[in-house]
Amino acid sequence: MGVRRTTALQFMDLLIEYGRTKIFDLVRGLPRVLFLNPLIHGIELRSLINVNTRNDLMASSIVINGQVVKNDVSVIREYTINDVVNKDLNRVMGSLWYTLMTGDPWPEFRLYTEAGLHFLAAHVLLDSINENVKQLGRRILSSFGVDKA
Repeated sequence: MGVRRTTALQFMDLLIEYGRTKIFDLVRGLPRVLFLNPLIHGIELRSLINVNTRNDLMASSIVINGQVVKNDVSVIREYTINDVVNKDLNRVMGSLWYTLMTGDPWPEFRLYTEAGLHFLAAHVLLDSINENVKQLGRRILSSFGVDKA
């Protein structure tokens, strides 16, 4: 992930105020993010396997699911740090900030789902106030092989 340092630092300070600590929160909270498809840039998917434990490293059968997104994906939302601080819901709709301020995950979920960013969409559901919606997020992540969320 590449971000402008000054922009990222401002948004990271806000994330701390909201008690948010996951790297996905930064991606979801920034107004502009570019997701690169590794395959069209000559990067093998096996080189991007997430390793957190010795068991992950020693796993002999690593399964890589089929490709969902065919191209690079650009997410552009037209808001600034001031829009977040001032809680301008119309400007921050479709971002982490809207989800946190309103408890309504659906605009952000729809944005990522329609862009083919299903992994992020699943994380959005975990921020719902409805336990049934959170469960759906956990099931989606489980289908990607994520054990904890």
